[in-house]
Amino acid sequence: MPDQVALETEARISPLINEKKRLFNDLLTAKGSIKVFCRVRPLFEDESPSVVEFPDDCTIRVNTGSDTISNPKKDFEFDRVYGPHVGQGL
Repeated sequence: MPDQVALETEARISPLINEKKRLFNDLLTAKGSIKVFCRVRPLFEDESPSVVEFPDDCTIRVNTGSDTISNPKKDFEFDRVYGPHVGQGL
């Protein structure tokens, strides 16, 4: 008799476990499991001024230098941006 109860319980729980696994995998897919970081090195003394700006911790703005387009600056978004002031020892 206890074996029958265990089998019935497993039969009821098994679809729920499978659904939980499917939903978790869907969440990981939607969230994205790859993180992209950007680290910008400090300028050398003999380099010209930087064409990169850091509006926030997740964006870099690059001045393309093109006067032919309406906005010569292009934004790039990352999961996290580390500017030239941040050392390598995080």
